[in-house]
Amino acid sequence: MATNFELYDICVKTLAAYNPLNSSVSDLGIMSTHDACISIIHNHFAALDSERRNKLKNVLFQFAVSDGLINDWWHCYKHDNECDDLTITDYVKKIFIHDDSVSVLEAYTSNGGYEIDTATMALLREILKDLLPKKMSKSQKKHFNNCLKRLQTNGKFDTKPSKSGFITNNEAYISIIYNYFNTYEFSECRRENLKRALFNYAVSDSTIKSLWHDYKDDNRCHGFTIEDYVNNVFLDEKRFTVDNAYTNNGGYDINKGTLALVREMMLAL
Repeated sequence: MATNFELYDICVKTLAAYNPLNSSVSDLGIMSTHDACISIIHNHFAALDSERRNKLKNVLFQFAVSDGLINDWWHCYKHDNECDDLTITDYVKKIFIHDDSVSVLEAYTSNGGYEIDTATMALLREILKDLLPKKMSKSQKKHFNNCLKRLQTNGKFDTKPSKSGFITNNEAYISIIYNYFNTYEFSECRRENLKRALFNYAVSDSTIKSLWHDYKDDNRCHGFTIEDYVNNVFLDEKRFTVDNAYTNNGGYDINKGTLALVREMMLAL
């Protein structure tokens, strides 16, 4: 059975509008609406694509810094550790998501009961821990830098087949870079280097060049440069998404999928 993303999207929208002063009881009658939403989101989490994961990260983080229980824990932590300058943002990123005592098992009480608030925070922590960026190890930094360097070697892009045989080396590098980008923290310097490399890739890509020529012909704007096209048209071209790379017969258009990754990273940078 297909995952019901319609229900998931409603839950994300509900949490995005969350107001701790106006929290209602769900239709189940035994938990708040946001408790129910987080439970549903947790059930769908493993099947999310990159676009939904990125949106969810922002929504859940804003929910976490607004939640009354987490704010109580934050104030207690500041008092116990004498760190009054610790912000709620830093508490969520550096303390809450790493606090293994906030777990579903801890939600069960000694008399056989179940604390829904604790369980909800445990699910929230589990999802955020997976979504929020992590620090790269030295070997990971080396691997990422090597992929980025190979993508730009001598200003020429490598279109030879990769070791897998069905994608080019470029497509393999971009896939690897994208996974790093969505998983790990990036310094400003690394972000700038990636931004520059992706822009150079985009203005050199044959598919984008073909689209650029078509756009100039259709709109009679022959002075419109490839750089202008990438900045003003390609980045707004919503058909370049990972979802749209899947074909009607169950296949996957690797070229379109690769450009979707490039576009998504450029927009985020």
